[in-house]
Amino acid sequence: MVNRFSGGVAAVIAATALVIVPVEAGADDRGGSVVITADQDCYEFAERTRITLDQARKLIPARYTAQESPDARGMVDVFMGDYACKSISLNGKPGRPTMVTMASVNLATRDGKPVPQGTAFPLWWGTDHKELARAVQRLGAPARVIEGKQSVKDIGGGKLHVTNAYWGDKVDHVRTAVVPDLSKAPLHRVITPTGYYQGERGEVQFVYDMKLHVVFGAADLTTVSHPRSDIVTQYGFPQVYQGPTDYLVGTWTLKIELKRRS
Repeated sequence: MVNRFSGGVAAVIAATALVIVPVEAGADDRGGSVVITADQDCYEFAERTRITLDQARKLIPARYTAQESPDARGMVDVFMGDYACKSISLNGKPGRPTMVTMASVNLATRDGKPVPQGTAFPLWWGTDHKELARAVQRLGAPARVIEGKQSVKDIGGGKLHVTNAYWGDKVDHVRTAVVPDLSKAPLHRVITPTGYYQGERGEVQFVYDMKLHVVFGAADLTTVSHPRSDIVTQYGFPQVYQGPTDYLVGTWTLKIELKRRS
């Protein structure tokens, strides 16, 4: 969630040092205030665009401030990341194939205090795992219920052709990419900084703990979004995006917790 609520795990990895820190996982829902997923055999893509600081201020609550892009004063990077997993289990239940789409911005401060590099605030997060979406919604966090379909074809030469299609709740888009075999790429254990969302019931915090192969700029990608989707009209992504993008495969856990109640 989302880098996930994050904007993409690859985007977080690009912005932070790799740190080995375990995340507690289990089925305890603490009265419905915790969601824990175990995500197996996942493919993720991540790209970015930019919006102005004024646009970012309208998208995030006043207690947070967005981090300016290091490459463009007065602008904020928006990270979009999609992933598809052979299995995502919810709070220890049997897993099922699942697709997720999301975008985030990085934060500079929370309640006036600096936060670690790569701390994310989600702009959207959607999944075709309806039970997972409802569980996240109960925490007061944004979760769009969408539909998704993935196709993976071996095209030879150690490469795959991957198509991820997402539709519903104003995030309609299709990704096509040619990607390399990452089985021999370096394997990393990564924990993201705690991310935040000010939800209807209080503040929601989330952390990813990941074991993955990643190569930055490894995917030759085309993403086509619906012209009236929120992706284009609210978050600044072009209707058609083409070029190299970050690509990773791996397994991870996601812990989302309602920390403060309104």
